[in-house]
Parts: sequence; C-alpha cells; structure tokens
Amino acid sequence: MTRVSVADPERLSRPGHLVVALPLSGDGIASLVRPGLRLDLIAADGVTLATDIPVVGPAAVGAEGLARSANARTALIEVPEEVAARLAASGGAGVTIAVR
Repeated sequence: MTRVSVADPERLSRPGHLVVALPLSGDGIASLVRPGLRLDLIAADGVTLATDIPVVGPAAVGAEGLARSANARTALIEVPEEVAARLAASGGAGVTIAVR
C-alpha cells in the first residue's frame, strides 16, 4: 500500500468489497500473514465464511517493527461486503485462518 492508495478509498477495494482489519491470534500465524497472501476464513462452527481472500496490508506493528501485543496484531484483508458484516458481528473472534 502506498500513501496515495490509502488517501483514495476507491483504490483500497474492488466494488462490492471492503477492506477490514482481521485480528491475528498468535505469533505463528502473524509471522506468515503478509500482503499478497491468500486466506480462507472459517467460523468457529466450521462454516467457511470466505475463500481465497487477499491480504492487502501488513499486520499492525509498533515503531520497533514488532507486533504491539497479541491483541493488536491485525492484517488488512479485502472481503465481500456480506463477509465483512459477518466478521464485524463476531468481532473476528473464533475465526480460523487457513493460509493458501
């Protein structure tokens, strides 16, 4: 992502999609998730929420380049609007991330 793409919301996502912050639960997954990677999102009940979801932004990091805390690690992902609504309702809790 560049300063220009962040300043222009139309460049962040395709029509019908939203960019959302996805909490990353542990160091292992946080170390794998980077822009360009594709993910599957699976709900706690085993239902697949979405497949082949692109990571468009890095995990949140502090000034030292390290993740701020276990709760602060996030990745920016682009999801269809209906998936964004389901993720917002769950707060990202209980979502399993499968790396493609």
